Amino acid sequence: AGANGWTPGADTCSTGTFIVGSPDAVTNGGVNTQVGGDHTTGSGNAFFTQNNFGGAGTDDVDGGTCEALSPTVDASSASAVDVTLWYFHGQRDAGDDANDGFTIEILNNGAVAATPVAIGDVTSNAAWTQMTATVSNPGNIQVRVRATDAAGAGDLVEAGIDDVQICPSDAPPPPPPPPPGTCVVDDDFEGGATGWFNDGASTCTTGAYVLATPTLQTNSGVTTQVGGDHTSGAGNAIFTATNTSAGNADVDGGNCILGSPSWSVSAASTLEVWYFHGQRDAGDDPSGDFFLLEVSTDGGATWSTIASNGDATSNAAWSLATTQIPAGSNVQLRVQCSDGAGPGDLVECGIDDLSICSN
Repeated sequence: AGANGWTPGADTCSTGTFIVGSPDAVTNGGVNTQVGGDHTTGSGNAFFTQNNFGGAGTDDVDGGTCEALSPTVDASSASAVDVTLWYFHGQRDAGDDANDGFTIEILNNGAVAATPVAIGDVTSNAAWTQMTATVSNPGNIQVRVRATDAAGAGDLVEAGIDDVQICPSDAPPPPPPPPPGTCVVDDDFEGGATGWFNDGASTCTTGAYVLATPTLQTNSGVTTQVGGDHTSGAGNAIFTATNTSAGNADVDGGNCILGSPSWSVSAASTLEVWYFHGQRDAGDDPSGDFFLLEVSTDGGATWSTIASNGDATSNAAWSLATTQIPAGSNVQLRVQCSDGAGPGDLVECGIDDLSICSN
């Protein structure tokens, strides 16, 4: 619903100003510097230091401090308030600049009343983490968040916040969320990929699907493979082969097709799956270069497309595809990722975090 009164504060940074959006997972040097997805649902908004669509380090915090400042909340009618929020902070390098770091401060009538989070110049793997602070005798309450990559040695620094609450300390707890729907499948592939297979109809010569952690690949300014899975940035996804360099083991020579197990769905449900597709060149092979993410509700007799791309440049980023599944369906998923026999291109794709849950 937007920033709801949150604004960038007294920024001195040259890049990385806080924005509203869905963070994209970033991993560099073995460190997760940015989470994939917001905290609430994994596909909604957070307030964070920008997406890195050009690869790790393109729009992270650089050159100073990026600040986020909340709207003012009049809490003077309460004897105390609890400030609760979720945050992440990612920093690749340790000890290169003592001014690097991350803080969350609670302001009461403009003065700092509490600093519940203070992280110095240390390596920090980004993960959503909960923070709570209590302020007695509150007046006008604000939250201030600061992420700093000072002007010293170059580092990768990211940060963000989500799900902020400022409530009287003696207020009753919020009602519990409604119970989730029953899920026929809810798979992040950390336990394997049983039943998934490289389809015998595949014609590609390289790029067969594997279960592993994708490695970030960028060529000619286009990201063709994401860095890290969608779930955590460090886990498993199913994708078109690990690349030791751009163009090594990507899809070549035809169509790589991934097939799924079959799932019997008795109740009306929602299918959600995260996917990426990267393609460097546009228009060099209109019939041979394409991407299709398809679902069948009749055991593979017919297929419907839920995400696609033709012979067009596509920057790889984790994206959510969703569709409704009627009761009584026999569901299968299919992924087609093709680099035709025409001029050589760089093409990759993959999926993660699949669920089919009753409505």
